[in-house]
Amino acid sequence: MVISQAQTDALAEIIQAGFIHAATSYSKLLRQPVQLEASQFILLPLAELDKELSACLAGEVVMLHQAFNDHASPEALWLLDCQAAVTLIDLLSREPVSPRTLTVSDREALVEVGSILLPICLSEVSSRLTRRPTFAPLRLHLEVTDPILTIFSPAAYGVLFNLYFKLAQGSVEGCVAVALSQGALEALLASRESHPSMGN
Repeated sequence: MVISQAQTDALAEIIQAGFIHAATSYSKLLRQPVQLEASQFILLPLAELDKELSACLAGEVVMLHQAFNDHASPEALWLLDCQAAVTLIDLLSREPVSPRTLTVSDREALVEVGSILLPICLSEVSSRLTRRPTFAPLRLHLEVTDPILTIFSPAAYGVLFNLYFKLAQGSVEGCVAVALSQGALEALLASRESHPSMGN
């Protein structure tokens, strides 16, 4: 399958809609404004995407992996520098930002955040596939595998993008990779062509 820029843009729009919904839901939960901005999308065969992740893997990294209970649905991997991760936890708890190693309570808080945001985003993607699978428990990884994308179930394509998590007190940046089967990718693109106003 030859991937065009128009196809990348269409998939980016679907994913961005998912994060808009996630930000709205999380803002209500926290009772403070939350913005989630996704940008710089790259869509490639999964085998070629691993090298693109190198920019996200400088230093210590924490990875949050969200999958469904079936292997046909998309799954996501959210990568954060460990200091960005602890900054995010401090910002969410409205505490002064304190550089430190990731604690057990920090890990628990990250899993809680990821378990809210990633399922909402992936549900937006899954809804275009007319699927209603259940989510598997979110997993937190502190050790980087080589290649990193072996974490994913078998998939044909991956989309990589930057994700900015913005609060009134500050913001953090990370990377997200979403893995898709060829059938899922084709169905998503077809749904975007059939409903061009969706996600706007």
